[in-house]
Amino acid sequence: MTQKLLERVFLTQRRSGNLLVAWFAAIALILIALGQANAQTPAPTPAVTASTVISGDGVIVGRVVQGTAGATLSAAQPVTLMAYMNFAPVAMLTTTTDLDGGFAFEQLATITDVVYFVGTSYADVAYGSDLLALSPLTPTLELEIPVYETTTDPSQLRVSRMQWVIDHQPGALHARQIVLIANMGDRTVIGRPVDGVDAPVTAVIPAPINVGGLTFQDGALGARYQQVGNVIYDTTPIRPGRQSRQVLMGYAIPYTDTAAALTTDFAYPVDALTVLVADLPDLTVEVSAPLQNIGNQTIQGVAYRVFNGQLAEPQAVTVALQNLVAPDRADPRLTPQTTTTPVAVAAPEGNALAAIPPIFAALGAGAFVLVIGASILFWKYTRDKRQAEQALVAAKERLLTEIAMLDDRHAQGEVDDESWSAERLAMMRTLRTVTDDLERRQAGRKDAARG
Repeated sequence: MTQKLLERVFLTQRRSGNLLVAWFAAIALILIALGQANAQTPAPTPAVTASTVISGDGVIVGRVVQGTAGATLSAAQPVTLMAYMNFAPVAMLTTTTDLDGGFAFEQLATITDVVYFVGTSYADVAYGSDLLALSPLTPTLELEIPVYETTTDPSQLRVSRMQWVIDHQPGALHARQIVLIANMGDRTVIGRPVDGVDAPVTAVIPAPINVGGLTFQDGALGARYQQVGNVIYDTTPIRPGRQSRQVLMGYAIPYTDTAAALTTDFAYPVDALTVLVADLPDLTVEVSAPLQNIGNQTIQGVAYRVFNGQLAEPQAVTVALQNLVAPDRADPRLTPQTTTTPVAVAAPEGNALAAIPPIFAALGAGAFVLVIGASILFWKYTRDKRQAEQALVAAKERLLTEIAMLDDRHAQGEVDDESWSAERLAMMRTLRTVTDDLERRQAGRKDAARG
């Protein structure tokens, strides 16, 4: 059902000229197709052959460029083009770069149902383009694919942004963290050896001390993510960029009285840290870090205490809560209809992540279309730069929160994997576009002020 909706959005919006919306939909659909391909590699659809796709006037011309200062790039770098038709993989072409890093794929189809992805592997790290679409009006595209030398030194890593959403039910805290890790250097961090971990580790993921029941959106503890003592490590290469890696994790912490605390040790500076705590009558919240209490915000019908700030240096952050709902009491936020027979909820045991109470508003499959549509509105206010910048800031905050809420619902089993994957990817792409536009505007304003 979700895939059909995405297909309609892609085709309709592309024909009507709403290319940004069509682009998001295409990315979501390709993710679904790639997810299916990972389970098993299907043969191309019988009615669609490689010759059908690689038959036209389309050309993709590009260069693989060295992004590390002082480093050189050898010729004959392998480059691969993947073609997808009707959101299914149908062809793969390979070539090698010339002395200047150039490459070209020719005779490509320019029909609306075909999209392309171009990628390469350098020093055992994968790099690639966004999804590409050709048309009779734009049959030729040019692009660059930067690649980087590698390093084991993590000193250029920092957290560009983290959102920490803390909710609770009687007897347990539930939290979700969205962590965007930046690599401010010009080398891809491939990791270093750490005692107790078989694979090289690349980044330290902020997580509460002594927390259990950790779950991750894109991996598992003991596989992609490793734990040694109270420290959680990522083992994925981190490419240069302000949003190089995104980690989403969840966990539950039981409590026995009406007070609880979460302490997270940050190994890197944090450019922007937001803590959202679901509100309760008489709830007391204390945050040890130098964060500013900006008051309450209602998001999707739920009231949150919100704290914003940054961490100039690595440090520990503690969020202490008092006057929580006791384990044997009913949650006062639930409506009378849902609590006619109050039931005490047991605290989570072992690695079981207990269900989060249903305080998050529904975010169904169609919501991703609404999120994308809402984000497009911000570009209609470009005549008023100040208004546009304020709108982009609001959009960024809203998207980060909605992503966290969507992940909560997926963890509860309220959203199936396919819908969650499509909606989440669409929101993340929107978030990156909003963030890039916001940073460009802010940089332009600073340049104008200096002039």
